[in-house]
Amino acid sequence: GLSVPFPGSLQGALRIAGWFKRHHPEVPIVMGGGWVNTQLRHMTDPGIFDYVDFLTLDDGETPLRCVLERLQGQRTPDALVRTFIRENGIVRYVTGGEHDVPFADTGTPTYRGLPLDQYFAFRPTIHAFPRRFGRRWNKLTLARGCYWQRCTFCYTELAYIKQYEPAAVDTIISRIRRLIDETGENGFHFLDEALPPALLKRL
Repeated sequence: GLSVPFPGSLQGALRIAGWFKRHHPEVPIVMGGGWVNTQLRHMTDPGIFDYVDFLTLDDGETPLRCVLERLQGQRTPDALVRTFIRENGIVRYVTGGEHDVPFADTGTPTYRGLPLDQYFAFRPTIHAFPRRFGRRWNKLTLARGCYWQRCTFCYTELAYIKQYEPAAVDTIISRIRRLIDETGENGFHFLDEALPPALLKRL
């Protein structure tokens, strides 16, 4: 599974996918994320499927679960959700009517099993390039979507942005504590579309 949140992430994601296609072609590759959601919604060129097998749109939990069930033989290709595939050289978009997982039920992210001590950590500097060996931040989202939805430059018509759904403060605190216990890190980077000030103040 590869997430491409920004244009600058695309080349790295495709290089990772390409390495797997060359060395482990049996491994299915799924790609999603903000850049895919906004730039590939009306895609017709099948070339990206030389690198990936599935492209998912918007909230990823339900589409990814459906892809996994398809790979396990529990679904037909027609039972995927918000997913592009390539069939006979042609791009096909498949989507069913299944509901997304409520944000409160998505659970706490986990780093379990990852060799965190082997990951590079970067810290920003006043120069153009970050320096290595800064602190590593736990990633967390306070709310799904955007509380504001008025910026003219944004994709506010997309469901995963316009359907604002904050987590309860107690839930957020519980997730923060679990991540600190798991990783030993108490720094957090909130990944919200737009960090909701009122929720952040209560937190």
